[in-house]
Formats: sequence, C-alpha cells, structure tokens
Amino acid sequence: MANAGYRYGLFQHTIVAMELVTAQGDVVVATGDNEHRDLFYNVPWSHGTLAFLVSVTLRMVPAKPWVRLQYQVR
Repeated sequence: MANAGYRYGLFQHTIVAMELVTAQGDVVVATGDNEHRDLFYNVPWSHGTLAFLVSVTLRMVPAKPWVRLQYQVR
C-alpha cells in the first residue's frame, strides 16, 4: 500500500479537533460540529492566514503488523 490517501484521505481528514489562535488573540478549539466549524474546514487550505495552529487531535490510522518504520538522520 504505497499511498493510503485513497483510503484515509488527506492529512486534514484525520484531524478531529484543532486548537487555534485567531487574529484577535482568542484561543479556540475548532471541530467539525461546533461553533468554529468554519475554521475547522478552512484552516487546512488557508496557508496560515486565518489562524495560528497550536495543536491538533488526530484519528490514528492502524498499521499492519508487517509495516516497519525506520527513522534516518541525514
């Protein structure tokens, strides 16, 4: 499975919630079904112009037992 994007979507499709700092300095938590849902759906495409992303809550994608992850420092 070289590219799992067809199955799980883009990175932003795994996001459950985003903690954001708005231009007014307010810290808000945006989800797909709260009063900040407009930020939730538009921040991934805004290139940082709508709010500053502080943290995200992600839905994890399961890995098969034979998948090996290797980290290399260059």
